[in-house]
Amino acid sequence: MDTLLFYGQKAGTRYTDENVYWLTWGSGNGLRMSAVDGAPGGASVAANFPARQHIERNERYVPSYPSGPDLDRWYWTYIMATTPQVVTYTFDLHNLYTASPTEATLRGLMRVMLPIPATTPRST
Repeated sequence: MDTLLFYGQKAGTRYTDENVYWLTWGSGNGLRMSAVDGAPGGASVAANFPARQHIERNERYVPSYPSGPDLDRWYWTYIMATTPQVVTYTFDLHNLYTASPTEATLRGLMRVMLPIPATTPRST
């Protein structure tokens, strides 16, 4: 009796816990599944669906300041401010449902980095 023991691990990132493996043997094509019609059989098509969009730019690497659940060291940008500032970031959202009012959630992660104050020499 022939046995094939395959052990795969899930991806384990913050974006997915699924992984895909292709097992091959030799150089020829293996058996294939037959095609199945995936059209809904009389069921109604959903008018909308929940979706998530991840927007991130890894533009600045700061090894001494890990941040977030994965201790990421990449940052989009710096906002250096000694007074309040307004900063605008523009991005596109796709497949928005506009037939009726809907809700959206915007989440962000910010890291505060405070300067180390200089030591003031004491005079006696």
